[in-house]
Amino acid sequence: LALVFDSEAESEAEEEVAEPEVLKAVNIEDFRYIDPVDGSESAKQGIIVSFEGALSEHLSGPSRAVFRLSGTGSSGATVRLYLEMFDESGYSSSVEKSAPQLLRPLAEAALERAQMKDFTGVEEPTVIT
Repeated sequence: LALVFDSEAESEAEEEVAEPEVLKAVNIEDFRYIDPVDGSESAKQGIIVSFEGALSEHLSGPSRAVFRLSGTGSSGATVRLYLEMFDESGYSSSVEKSAPQLLRPLAEAALERAQMKDFTGVEEPTVIT
């Protein structure tokens, strides 16, 4: 799983667009798991995309999307997407929206950055938990 990340080309493209993007990818790194019991490390377990910007006019703070491939073999594998956001404003605790509703802009930005529809041909998730 690879992501396209060219900050110089991205900033040039942003200058040409009249309406700025709400979320901007600022970092991409490998996800690695460190076992808390024995300290063993498993590298290259996925990709973390960190974002800056606002998820809505009221909701802002650092956020990230973690892409992980699960399953065995090349057929029937699942791409898992984990979304995390820190709400600096406290707005999310004062509204009656579900987490999926609040995180939708982050999910859309992450899927677009990863070109998920282009690579998989899948337009909607098959499972949401």
